Amino acid sequence: MVGQTEISGSQKNGFAGVILPGRIGRLGACLNTDGRRYPVTIMEASGYDIRCTLTSPIHPGDIVEVAFPSVIPTVEVRISGVAHWVHRDADRWRIGLALKYPVPREFLVQNVECRRQSIRFECCIRGEIHWGTDPSPTLSSGNDAIVVNYARDGICLMMSSMAQIGATFRFVWRKSGKKANLTAAEQIDGNVRWVGMGDQGFLVGCEIISGFGYSMSGINATGILAEIDDDAFLTS
Repeated sequence: MVGQTEISGSQKNGFAGVILPGRIGRLGACLNTDGRRYPVTIMEASGYDIRCTLTSPIHPGDIVEVAFPSVIPTVEVRISGVAHWVHRDADRWRIGLALKYPVPREFLVQNVECRRQSIRFECCIRGEIHWGTDPSPTLSSGNDAIVVNYARDGICLMMSSMAQIGATFRFVWRKSGKKANLTAAEQIDGNVRWVGMGDQGFLVGCEIISGFGYSMSGINATGILAEIDDDAFLTS
């Protein structure tokens, strides 16, 4: 068994789900990858997403297996995933994982004030927004926009101009290290769900209607996960 847990459906100190004694709102687990096993602290776990920290490096595109502790001493729950978001702090790594299966209810780690089914991951990706779904946009024919965070099913844009709620768009951005042309670009379709004012412009919350937000990281997370063959769910 990995660590000790108390499983509860009740809300405690603003969080619900698995609570570690002395670690309110966090869950201790392990990450198996490339034949190695690392202890991790899960900061958020919801839907198909996990945000965790560990002291060993994990790289974008790495295939992992998250091992959750169980109330049965000899059993743990394992779910395959892929790393798509990686940030290094002074003494640890912050990792965003996309999972093949949803996080079981007893392992959810959520703030009681935020019941989103997918976790938002901070980023700064510059591109251009094209209103409507132009089948052949270019990287010089739209309006500048910056993706400031992404989730499995949405993105948040920062723009200098107001957007209309309900409007459909295509966001086009450059692949890292590639020349700015359409064949070396990525694109994603969505519609505007909300608009707010930020310190540096308008913040535009968008629902993705084609693809997944993980593509903002440059990792085809859902494609990688689809190729993983893992029938095992409970492992002793």
